[in-house]
Amino acid sequence: MKIQTKLGIAALIVLAVCAGGYFAATRTLDHLVRDGTFLRLISRKTAVKLNADSCGYLPLAWRGMLIRSDGVLARAQPPRSLVELSATNLRAHTSLKNLWQRKFTIRLLEASHLEAAFGPAAAAQLTRILPRLPDMESRIDTSSPINLDIKETDIPRTDIYWGATPDGVGGLKEVHSRFFPKDHGLEIFGRGGTFHQTGWPDLDVAELHFDWANSKLVVKSVFLSIGQPKNIRVTGGFEFGEHGSMKLHLSSKQAPVEPFVTGYWKGKFEGVVDSESDLDKQFEADSKVNANGELNFGRASVHDVKALKQIAMVTRHPQFEKPKIDILRFHYRLAGDRLEVSNFEGEIRGLCRLEGEFSIEHGQIDGTFKVGAAPDVVETIPGAREKVFTESRGDYLWTTLRLTGPSNHPHEDLSQRLIAAVQEHFARGILAPLFKPGKPLIEMLQEIYK
Repeated sequence: MKIQTKLGIAALIVLAVCAGGYFAATRTLDHLVRDGTFLRLISRKTAVKLNADSCGYLPLAWRGMLIRSDGVLARAQPPRSLVELSATNLRAHTSLKNLWQRKFTIRLLEASHLEAAFGPAAAAQLTRILPRLPDMESRIDTSSPINLDIKETDIPRTDIYWGATPDGVGGLKEVHSRFFPKDHGLEIFGRGGTFHQTGWPDLDVAELHFDWANSKLVVKSVFLSIGQPKNIRVTGGFEFGEHGSMKLHLSSKQAPVEPFVTGYWKGKFEGVVDSESDLDKQFEADSKVNANGELNFGRASVHDVKALKQIAMVTRHPQFEKPKIDILRFHYRLAGDRLEVSNFEGEIRGLCRLEGEFSIEHGQIDGTFKVGAAPDVVETIPGAREKVFTESRGDYLWTTLRLTGPSNHPHEDLSQRLIAAVQEHFARGILAPLFKPGKPLIEMLQEIYK
């Protein structure tokens, strides 16, 4: 027999064995799918993978190397961090090449929509995307005849929510996410969608990169956009489960401040901010966020403030009414309910400068400042240069300022000293007892600080 004939026969035998093995494997898997064994197996395995208490898939349909399901649901109870996860329209593109190693390989797992909640308050954000509830299987972390190996997961719409209390709820919505196995965990990439956090404006998600393993989420990098692309960057990490915590570093470049301004100053303060901040929080009852960092504002301006309009009238410097703030920067530290601001600097060049520090706790402010004013500004208030702005340094004449009391309407000690200086100045005049000169100016000063 010729060598070519022998090789041909050998090749046919190999092909026949492979074909037989393939059809035997597919028939076996088809039987496992049809009788529900495979469904129960992957439900239990998925519960373990997601660190959930139970999991269930809607019925599976097998066609060739494609397995389909209308959805999956996983649920967990404290102290686990996950509350609920669901996904719809699952499509698993499978491979049998490693089946001889008892490994069932999914080359690509696709889902149309995934939503998950971490924390009891976050669960209220879920929209219940499944068409119906599946039969749930409890997690069983034991050896099984087949191990599941997912090479890649692609989900065009991912909604993730977090938060233990309503005032701490946040989320990522409509993010296109991709998941890859890495060191017994997952490497996660995402783009598009929006970032939400209570008390924050909505931010566009440019891109994100996470590592997930053993209930720890490492934030390799998250780029968010507001006003300009990728002008907010987040790094750090989360530890979930019992005694969980968060540690993040946030930096911003030329981020508009208007969306972040609340209270009295909303609609009155504009500009952009460069910042570096560190945040940490324990995921425990009554735990507050601790933060510290530096803020440096640019192109800042203030308008529609009654007191500034009155100062412009008193000093006869109209620039005070809608000032362009050339310097505004400070360091801050937030520890629970206490905010401390130090190294505060604010300046309207050619008019005034403010330096100092203050703290706010339980709605009460305590601040100490140095106030500098240009000589031509000071001289518009009779007696101010001789009695109040007595220190000369650089381009300004300086005095002190104390702020105390309610932070939304603090008490200050500068106005009374200015009024006393005006009164003393005019009291030296010969006709003061008859005409009470200076009274209109004093009334204007009093009006400013009401």
